[in-house]
Amino acid sequence: MFLRFSLLFVAVLVAHADLLVTSANTDSVLRYDAATGSFLGTFISSGSGGLDDPRGIVVAANGDVLVSSVATDQILRYDSSGAFLGVSGDSSTGLNGPIQLAIGPSDILYAASSQNNAILKYDSLTGAFVGVFVSDILMPPLNTPRGLAVGNGRVYTSTEGDRVRYYDLATSMLLVSPFGDNPRGLTVGPGGSLYVAFAGPASQVNQYNGMTGASVGTFVAHESGGLLGPMGIGFGPDSNFYVASSGTNQILRYNGATGAFIDAFVASGSGGLSNPQFFAFRQDVPEPSTAAMSLIGLSVAVIVRLLKK
Repeated sequence: MFLRFSLLFVAVLVAHADLLVTSANTDSVLRYDAATGSFLGTFISSGSGGLDDPRGIVVAANGDVLVSSVATDQILRYDSSGAFLGVSGDSSTGLNGPIQLAIGPSDILYAASSQNNAILKYDSLTGAFVGVFVSDILMPPLNTPRGLAVGNGRVYTSTEGDRVRYYDLATSMLLVSPFGDNPRGLTVGPGGSLYVAFAGPASQVNQYNGMTGASVGTFVAHESGGLLGPMGIGFGPDSNFYVASSGTNQILRYNGATGAFIDAFVASGSGGLSNPQFFAFRQDVPEPSTAAMSLIGLSVAVIVRLLKK
């Protein structure tokens, strides 16, 4: 009896993974089950905190969720339940048209500021402005950064001019800049490869050497599984590869090793999803009240067990 209740208590406290997706056309963030793709509800309601045209989304180490609001030139902060906490970056720091966000070492948040050709840095825990990582005053000038990823001691960004740029994380020096047609979202894979979504004319995902920029080849083929206008990309907790298909209002899933299509993980328009941009997987910790009730239940079970002896 005691063992059963102990295991039940532990099971309740085990985190449950979910998927948060920015829905640009509805000015909201939607929540889905990370195991099944089923709709769990609206995580951030339409326009909450002034959210307007949401794009990038990341989860900070303290559980806060940061979302880029393109139309208001802001990065907005929400707690683990989706309640608005405040602004964590705005035009006063030079932010203009923020797209993808990425968190790097030391909890530094990197933001692609597309309309003034810069990548800016913030403290992801406090929202404090840290400084400019790169801007268009450098040579060659940065040109409308959109996608963003951090890994391998590098900051990667996709830009106009059909370029993917590799910058040294410590020095901001441009290292290499491979060519690709209309690049969008970026992610660094478990093996250190860089994956890049291309929005057209070919809707596909390509793989590159994360250190040298050398092309590895096409990872997700053009329009595989109905892919149209891919934006956010990333690996899920099941090690498979996920793509936000903005043109079909879906999140598509592919084999994480081969890029072969598996299924439409989030069905078209599920929960009102419209023009999905970027997404973030997270561990959804139970509410404190739930954990407390479980602890009370376990304590009662222990007492009953002892009284029976």
